[in-house]
Amino acid sequence: MTPGARTPTPAGAPCWWSTGSATAPRRPPPPRPRCASSSVADAEPPQAIVEALHQALRPTRGGAVAVARIDDASDTVSYAGVGNIAAALAGAGGGLRRLVSHNGTAGLNARRIQAFEYPGARNGLLVMHSDGISASWSLDRYPGLARAHPLLVAGVLYHHHSRGRDDAAIVVTRCITS
Repeated sequence: MTPGARTPTPAGAPCWWSTGSATAPRRPPPPRPRCASSSVADAEPPQAIVEALHQALRPTRGGAVAVARIDDASDTVSYAGVGNIAAALAGAGGGLRRLVSHNGTAGLNARRIQAFEYPGARNGLLVMHSDGISASWSLDRYPGLARAHPLLVAGVLYHHHSRGRDDAAIVVTRCITS
Protein backbone atom coordinates (compact mmCIF):
# COMPACT_ATOMS: atom_id res chain seq x y z
CA MET A 1 0.00 0.00 0.00
CA THR A 2 1.26 3.45 -0.81
CA PRO A 3 1.93 5.65 2.21
CA GLY A 4 -0.56 8.43 2.81
CA ALA A 5 -1.46 11.33 5.04
CA ARG A 6 -4.60 12.17 6.93
CA THR A 7 -7.31 14.02 5.09
CA PRO A 8 -8.82 16.78 7.24
CA THR A 9 -11.80 15.44 9.17
CA PRO A 10 -14.17 16.97 11.72
CA ALA A 11 -12.57 17.57 15.12
CA GLY A 12 -12.35 14.35 17.10
CA ALA A 13 -13.25 12.09 14.13
CA PRO A 14 -11.60 8.68 14.43
CA CYS A 15 -8.88 7.44 12.11
CA TRP A 16 -9.11 3.68 11.48
CA TRP A 17 -8.31 0.94 9.05
CA SER A 18 -8.11 -2.81 8.75
CA THR A 19 -5.26 -4.68 7.12
CA GLY A 20 -4.44 -8.29 6.39
CA SER A 21 -6.56 -11.06 4.91
CA ALA A 22 -9.87 -9.59 5.98
CA THR A 23 -11.39 -9.71 2.51
CA ALA A 24 -11.24 -13.49 2.00
CA PRO A 25 -14.40 -15.16 3.39
CA ARG A 26 -14.03 -18.25 5.59
CA ARG A 27 -17.67 -19.14 5.02
CA PRO A 28 -20.53 -17.60 3.04
CA PRO A 29 -21.11 -14.11 4.43
CA PRO A 30 -24.37 -13.34 6.24
CA PRO A 31 -26.77 -10.76 4.80
CA ARG A 32 -24.93 -7.47 4.52
CA PRO A 33 -25.66 -5.23 7.51
CA ARG A 34 -26.43 -1.57 7.05
CA CYS A 35 -23.52 0.64 7.87
CA ALA A 36 -23.87 3.32 10.51
CA SER A 37 -23.52 6.88 9.32
CA SER A 38 -20.17 8.53 9.87
CA SER A 39 -21.72 10.86 12.44
CA VAL A 40 -22.64 7.80 14.55
CA ALA A 41 -19.13 6.36 14.17
CA ASP A 42 -17.65 9.74 15.09
CA ALA A 43 -19.53 9.66 18.39
CA GLU A 44 -18.33 6.16 19.33
CA PRO A 45 -15.14 5.66 21.34
CA PRO A 46 -12.29 3.72 19.67
CA GLN A 47 -12.96 0.60 21.76
CA ALA A 48 -16.58 0.43 20.54
CA ILE A 49 -15.49 0.89 16.92
CA VAL A 50 -12.89 -1.90 17.20
CA GLU A 51 -15.53 -4.16 18.78
CA ALA A 52 -17.89 -3.38 15.87
CA LEU A 53 -15.11 -4.08 13.35
CA HIS A 54 -14.36 -7.37 15.12
CA GLN A 55 -18.00 -8.42 14.69
CA ALA A 56 -18.14 -7.20 11.07
CA LEU A 57 -15.02 -9.23 10.19
CA ARG A 58 -16.44 -12.51 11.56
CA PRO A 59 -17.34 -13.91 8.09
CA THR A 60 -13.76 -13.30 6.89
CA ARG A 61 -10.29 -14.64 7.69
CA GLY A 62 -9.88 -11.68 10.00
CA GLY A 63 -7.32 -8.92 10.09
CA ALA A 64 -5.49 -6.42 12.23
CA VAL A 65 -7.38 -3.25 13.12
CA ALA A 66 -6.63 -0.02 14.93
CA VAL A 67 -8.65 3.07 15.79
CA ALA A 68 -7.31 6.36 17.12
CA ARG A 69 -9.17 9.51 18.10
CA ILE A 70 -7.38 12.79 18.69
CA ASP A 71 -9.24 14.86 21.27
CA ASP A 72 -8.47 18.55 20.97
CA ALA A 73 -10.22 19.51 24.19
CA SER A 74 -8.23 17.16 26.44
CA ASP A 75 -5.01 17.10 24.35
CA THR A 76 -5.11 13.29 24.26
CA VAL A 77 -5.12 10.41 21.80
CA SER A 78 -7.44 7.49 22.55
CA TYR A 79 -6.24 4.32 20.83
CA ALA A 80 -7.43 0.71 20.52
CA GLY A 81 -5.73 -1.93 18.39
CA VAL A 82 -5.96 -5.68 17.83
CA GLY A 83 -3.44 -7.81 15.96
CA ASN A 84 -0.10 -7.18 14.29
CA ILE A 85 -0.58 -3.47 14.05
CA ALA A 86 1.48 -0.73 15.68
CA ALA A 87 1.11 2.91 16.59
CA ALA A 88 3.28 5.55 18.16
CA LEU A 89 2.91 9.14 19.29
CA ALA A 90 5.94 11.29 18.50
CA GLY A 91 5.96 14.38 20.69
CA ALA A 92 6.54 17.82 19.22
CA GLY A 93 9.56 18.27 21.51
CA GLY A 94 10.99 14.85 20.69
CA GLY A 95 10.44 11.51 22.31
CA LEU A 96 8.42 8.56 21.10
CA ARG A 97 5.65 6.76 22.93
CA ARG A 98 4.58 3.36 21.54
CA LEU A 99 0.83 2.73 21.78
CA VAL A 100 -0.55 -0.61 23.01
CA SER A 101 -2.29 -3.07 20.66
CA HIS A 102 -3.58 -6.38 22.03
CA ASN A 103 -2.77 -9.78 20.53
CA GLY A 104 -5.37 -11.50 18.39
CA THR A 105 -7.08 -11.26 15.03
CA ALA A 106 -10.15 -9.06 14.58
CA GLY A 107 -12.98 -11.27 13.33
CA LEU A 108 -11.46 -14.43 14.83
CA ASN A 109 -9.97 -14.26 18.30
CA ALA A 110 -9.77 -10.82 19.82
CA ARG A 111 -9.80 -11.83 23.47
CA ARG A 112 -9.29 -8.33 24.77
CA ILE A 113 -10.33 -5.07 23.16
CA GLN A 114 -9.30 -2.06 25.20
CA ALA A 115 -8.66 1.61 24.52
CA PHE A 116 -5.82 3.51 26.15
CA GLU A 117 -5.56 7.28 26.65
CA TYR A 118 -2.28 9.02 25.85
CA PRO A 119 -1.82 12.64 26.99
CA GLY A 120 0.38 15.25 25.37
CA ALA A 121 -0.66 14.92 21.75
CA ARG A 122 -0.49 18.64 20.93
CA ASN A 123 1.48 19.22 17.70
CA GLY A 124 2.94 15.71 17.78
CA LEU A 125 2.68 13.02 15.12
CA LEU A 126 0.46 9.96 15.32
CA VAL A 127 1.97 7.10 13.29
CA MET A 128 -0.05 3.90 12.73
CA HIS A 129 1.29 1.00 10.66
CA SER A 130 0.89 -2.66 9.86
CA ASP A 131 3.49 -5.32 10.61
CA GLY A 132 4.84 -4.88 7.08
CA ILE A 133 6.69 -1.86 8.51
CA SER A 134 9.39 -2.65 11.08
CA ALA A 135 8.61 -1.14 14.48
CA SER A 136 12.28 -0.34 15.10
CA TRP A 137 12.05 3.12 13.51
CA SER A 138 12.87 6.34 15.31
CA LEU A 139 12.32 9.84 13.97
CA ASP A 140 15.54 10.90 15.74
CA ARG A 141 17.47 9.10 12.97
CA TYR A 142 16.12 11.65 10.48
CA PRO A 143 16.90 15.20 11.64
CA GLY A 144 14.01 17.57 10.97
CA LEU A 145 11.62 14.85 9.81
CA ALA A 146 9.31 15.25 12.82
CA ARG A 147 8.53 18.80 11.60
CA ALA A 148 7.90 17.70 7.99
CA HIS A 149 4.54 17.09 6.33
CA PRO A 150 2.93 13.78 7.44
CA LEU A 151 3.03 12.48 3.86
CA LEU A 152 6.81 12.88 3.79
CA VAL A 153 7.13 11.20 7.20
CA ALA A 154 5.03 8.25 5.96
CA GLY A 155 7.11 7.98 2.79
CA VAL A 156 10.44 7.99 4.62
CA LEU A 157 9.30 5.40 7.17
CA TYR A 158 7.80 3.23 4.42
CA HIS A 159 10.93 3.48 2.28
CA HIS A 160 13.43 2.72 5.05
CA HIS A 161 11.43 0.30 7.22
CA SER A 162 9.20 -1.70 4.86
CA ARG A 163 10.01 -5.38 5.35
CA GLY A 164 9.40 -6.23 1.70
CA ARG A 165 8.04 -9.72 2.46
CA ASP A 166 4.65 -8.56 3.74
CA ASP A 167 1.99 -6.06 2.80
CA ALA A 168 2.65 -2.68 4.35
CA ALA A 169 0.30 0.12 5.35
CA ILE A 170 1.13 3.35 7.15
CA VAL A 171 -0.91 6.37 8.23
CA VAL A 172 0.67 9.51 9.67
CA THR A 173 -1.19 12.55 10.95
CA ARG A 174 -0.21 15.66 12.88
CA CYS A 175 -2.11 16.18 16.11
CA ILE A 176 -2.96 19.86 15.81
CA THR A 177 -4.97 20.94 18.79
CA SER A 178 -6.34 24.37 19.37
